[in-house]
Amino acid sequence: MKQIQGLKGMIGLGTSTPVAKLDVVGKIKMPANNFYTKIQICTTLAIAGQFCTATAICDNGDVVLGGSCSNVDNGFLTINEPNNLGDGWTCTVSGSQVTTRASARCFDIN
Repeated sequence: MKQIQGLKGMIGLGTSTPVAKLDVVGKIKMPANNFYTKIQICTTLAIAGQFCTATAICDNGDVVLGGSCSNVDNGFLTINEPNNLGDGWTCTVSGSQVTTRASARCFDIN
C-alpha cells in the first residue's frame, strides 16, 4: 500500500497530488456493516408559511456520505443539503400542516 502525505494535511492513496483531506485513486473496500441511516422527522401545525426543519445527525465522529429529504405533505422544500457542521443532513419545508423527513447516510469510522 502506497501512502503519500500531501500539502496542508492532505493524504493521498495512489496519488502524489491529493486535492482533498483524503484523496483515493482506486477502489476502496469497506465492510457493509459500517453503514447506517439516521432519520429525523418534523411536522408543523396548521399555520401558513411556517417552516419545519429536520436534521438527521450521524453518531459522534462518523462520516456523512449523503442524505435525502422526503416531503410528506404539500409543503415547499427549501433546503436539502448537508448541515453546516458536516455531521448530518438538513431538510426544511414551508407551508401549513407539512411534514419533512431527513435521512443521513452515515459511515462508522471506528
